Amino acid sequence: MKVVTNWVIHYLADRLFTSLDELNDAVAVQVDEINTKTPFRGEGRSRRDWLEERERGATSTFADEKGSDFSRR
Repeated sequence: MKVVTNWVIHYLADRLFTSLDELNDAVAVQVDEINTKTPFRGEGRSRRDWLEERERGATSTFADEKGSDFSRR
């Protein structure tokens, strides 16, 4: 989290925002850009790919354990 925070602050440091919504939109754009960069941790995939893979594994394990009909939204 510290790395992402530092990167966002670095990218937005020279900008002036006139509303909280404007700042939030700019932060969201930078976080999305950071998450789609490759490589992440020296791997050939992005942070988003890494997180989605972990999430898929966690949700499929949960659904298998509960024996329920689990679907993504």
